[in-house]
Amino acid sequence: MAFNQIHSVLKRLNPHDQNDAFMKLLLEASRRHSYIHSFFVDLKQYAKLRNALVHEKLRMRTYIAYPHEEVVLHIEKIARLLTAPPKVMTIASKTVITLLSSHSIEYIIQTMNTSSYNQFPIYQDGK
Repeated sequence: MAFNQIHSVLKRLNPHDQNDAFMKLLLEASRRHSYIHSFFVDLKQYAKLRNALVHEKLRMRTYIAYPHEEVVLHIEKIARLLTAPPKVMTIASKTVITLLSSHSIEYIIQTMNTSSYNQFPIYQDGK
């Protein structure tokens, strides 16, 4: 089920692609989306595993591979992250330092000297 959810996300990210082969969709999506690219190597291997499970049987009910629980949990985690990605503000780690147009040059220079940044948003009348 998780693998199918990932496949659905890849289809949505490639709406104009008539070919819905998982690997083709993954390759295209990973070229355009760094988030997808971060899972590319794992998803490529999981696609091979899935194909082995679905298409490569030695005989009836005898599979050539079985996924480890760790693999299943990781596929499910990727599916969750792709179907409901975290919001930016939940992973943002730094407070943005803002300045006001009414601040003195001395204050701005002091702020620049005590910060690792050299560019800041400047607000005037809330804008």
